Amino acid sequence: RDDKINVIGVPGPDGRGDNGGDSTGTQGALALTFLDEWREAIYAKVVAKVGSRRYWEDWARDIADIAQRHITRITALLDGGNPTVTAEFDRFLTGLRGNLNDGITRADAIDMLAQHLITRPVFEALFGGYDFAAHNPVAQTMERMLVVLDEHNLDDENHSLEKFYDSVRMRVQGVDTAEGRQKLIVQLYDTFFATAFKKTVDKLGIVYTPVEIVDFILRSA
Repeated sequence: RDDKINVIGVPGPDGRGDNGGDSTGTQGALALTFLDEWREAIYAKVVAKVGSRRYWEDWARDIADIAQRHITRITALLDGGNPTVTAEFDRFLTGLRGNLNDGITRADAIDMLAQHLITRPVFEALFGGYDFAAHNPVAQTMERMLVVLDEHNLDDENHSLEKFYDSVRMRVQGVDTAEGRQKLIVQLYDTFFATAFKKTVDKLGIVYTPVEIVDFILRSA
């Protein structure tokens, strides 16, 4: 929660537009209590708007289109014969097959990258400060691949999603327990990922679960 949500222009106990001027303490304390309660009410309204299930569902429809554009651009990069991109992707695909499932196809790996490009800011908000790549081989191969893709500015497609990312950051600020974050993850999956990445759900019955989620749930169980 952001303590910097300020109420501007509310008269203080002396009738002026600030709260200076009351040195007795009683009226000043009442005024501050009132302002704190008002700020909390405003904050609750903001969270209700930007963190609602319907709000995330609305964003999911836009994100499905952006994911498809990512898939198109990644495929074009791979088909373009760039040796650096091709070599890193081959290493990435080999790593996925070795660590997850040897049946993962080229198209599956591209879908996974497209999803991760979009969801990376979400999981940075949820798990900021934890170095997953240091402990997880899948995360390591994913990060190396993303470094190569970042050189081609694929995340430019994500600029229109900043309001969505802000809504997730705001929700995360009020969640300080492992159980609370797990519930938030479930809500995101139920209301957002299943719609945003419907093609994957229809094909496999699931959305690719990012290594951040798996690692976090295992460690906080």
